[in-house]
Amino acid sequence: MRFPLQPHVDAIRPAKGEAVIVCTDGLTDMLSDDRIEALLRTRPSHPAVTLADAAVQAGGRDNVTVIVALF
Repeated sequence: MRFPLQPHVDAIRPAKGEAVIVCTDGLTDMLSDDRIEALLRTRPSHPAVTLADAAVQAGGRDNVTVIVALF
C-alpha cells in the first residue's frame, strides 16, 4: 500500500542568533526540547554533531539525523 506524501511547507524569517533544526525522531525521541535548547545555548562548534552525540548517549534507540542552520 502506498501513501501519498503531504508535505507541510511554511516560510519563516529567523532572527539573528536563532537556529532552525531539521531532524529525525531519533533526536526528538531521545532529547527534550529543553535539553536541545540547552545544548545549543553552549554554542558548540559543531551543533549537529553535538545534538546527535547527545541523543546516542541518551540511549540512541533509533537512527539520528540532524541539520542545524544558525542565523
